[in-house]
Amino acid sequence: MINRVSVSPEGVGKVSLVKGLKENCVYESNIMRMRIDTSSVLQSYITVYLNTGFMREIIKSMSNIGNQASINQKAVNSIPITLPPLNLQERFEETIDTINNLFQESISEIESVNSIIDSVENELLG
Repeated sequence: MINRVSVSPEGVGKVSLVKGLKENCVYESNIMRMRIDTSSVLQSYITVYLNTGFMREIIKSMSNIGNQASINQKAVNSIPITLPPLNLQERFEETIDTINNLFQESISEIESVNSIIDSVENELLG
């Protein structure tokens, strides 16, 4: 899905991957559904690629800026996409998954340390 309208130029064109929908869905009018040819591109690759700083700037430059920033279907269809071979996209996907897992582990460790700090503070300060 791609955000079609935003109150700021930075918000327009943000892309999210929605997986596992088991039924037909209705989505808000400020969002466009993107369909991609999965025989040539991985969904996770295109999601990360379109959300990179470089691509965000390109998408922002294609947007109409007024009271709200917006992008139309024609502009979305003309977004330039660099497609490496599928095997490289798969390696990219594995790397992103590893980074995300490490990030989540780091958050868990930080939460554990914060919990210990809170316990020590409560013990010392009553």
